[in-house]
Amino acid sequence: MYGAQVCYILPFKIMPILRRIHLPLSRQYFTAMLAGWEGGLSTTTAIIAGLMISTDKPDLVVLIAIISFMVQAFNGAVGRFSAEQTEQELDSRRRWMSYADPAKDAIVQFLAHVTVSILVILPIVMIANVLIAVSLSICITLLFLFFIGFYKGRLAKTSGLRDGVELVVLGSLIISIGITAGYFLQA
Repeated sequence: MYGAQVCYILPFKIMPILRRIHLPLSRQYFTAMLAGWEGGLSTTTAIIAGLMISTDKPDLVVLIAIISFMVQAFNGAVGRFSAEQTEQELDSRRRWMSYADPAKDAIVQFLAHVTVSILVILPIVMIANVLIAVSLSICITLLFLFFIGFYKGRLAKTSGLRDGVELVVLGSLIISIGITAGYFLQA
């Protein structure tokens, strides 16, 4: 049904070999969900951590974080819609344009982003100690990123451990940018 193309390089020849990957959703929905989860976790945590370092007003941090993740989620969804619509336009085999599939993928990405962003904000809302709340948000993010990467790797029949660690490293870099910006822009 849905396959990934893998190329093996042999002496003087490249042979594409198709292998089947069984996904729980369509390929488009699955990648939209992954993009929403990855973006929502990393960027929301980076924003929260940076803001909590630069100000001592948790209510303001929550307000700014909610506005920020809603804008980011919508921006990501619009970007996905635009990219898929462009792909349809460039595909000369299609005789008619459909806005339904790109719109559905964009909605999936938006909802995935918002859902995990709320999860990351909860410790800030529920825990009075700022250091513990931010640390918990970071731990939740890195743990979820690892499991998302591990799951993606298992589905793609690659190394789940490698993919999990890769997402943790990338997420840590994004969070580090937020923390660094918060440190240098302290009010």
